[in-house]
Amino acid sequence: MLMKRKTLALALILTIMFLAVARTQFIMKAEGSFSFEGYVPSTISITSPKNNETYIDRVPLSFTTTARDFDPTRFSMLWGAGYGYSIDGQDPVSIDGNTTITGLSAGIHWIVVYSYFYVVWGQVSGPYSDDSASLNFTVISTTPSISIIEPKNTTYNTSGVVLNFKVDKPTSWLAYGLDNEANVSISENATLSGLSNGLHHITVYANSTANSMAASETINFRVEVPFPTIPVAAVSGATALAVSAGLIIYFKKRRAKSGG
Repeated sequence: MLMKRKTLALALILTIMFLAVARTQFIMKAEGSFSFEGYVPSTISITSPKNNETYIDRVPLSFTTTARDFDPTRFSMLWGAGYGYSIDGQDPVSIDGNTTITGLSAGIHWIVVYSYFYVVWGQVSGPYSDDSASLNFTVISTTPSISIIEPKNTTYNTSGVVLNFKVDKPTSWLAYGLDNEANVSISENATLSGLSNGLHHITVYANSTANSMAASETINFRVEVPFPTIPVAAVSGATALAVSAGLIIYFKKRRAKSGG
């Protein structure tokens, strides 16, 4: 009896650790439907998105499930349950219920929504996938895509560097951020003037007419303006002229003093 209690306590600890640390493993390692006698799995139906429908930027995810039914006298009560989804075959995301999916690229996507649980029954343990549902949908993105053409990740020998960029959608606002300073609003390409020698970084921001904000990748570049130099020949010539002029003035003064 004592051994059974220890075994039960150990199983409880392991299950709690499993639930707290690796929820997504329910989906990633699901072993299939739990089909033992006395267990009726839940089923899942996706209510949004709709199959083959189009969404702008944000995709609401909602679904319904039926309740599981099982004989508690045949199963241990050490179990946990949850839901998850996967987009385009990527790693699954564990969720507690309905949510909104953002950040998807424009185009057609495939989603699978899972219902899963973990149960201990005698020598049998999960995780198990109760049910899944899948469909396709299309995303239209109003988020601008910003490409910086200049400056490049290189070194410039001038303190004035051209900012040249492209935005693929109509915008209501443009700005750039240079070296963590306050953003500077612009309406088109610009020139970054008065740059000090050293490393700089710049990011371009845009707000589309559909009110979707975006940022470009950050470009790092370096400015190395050489110090002005005077040719040696010019320095020598200037020095000779100065010496000659000084000698002429000196001799004139001597003659004036001697009365000659």
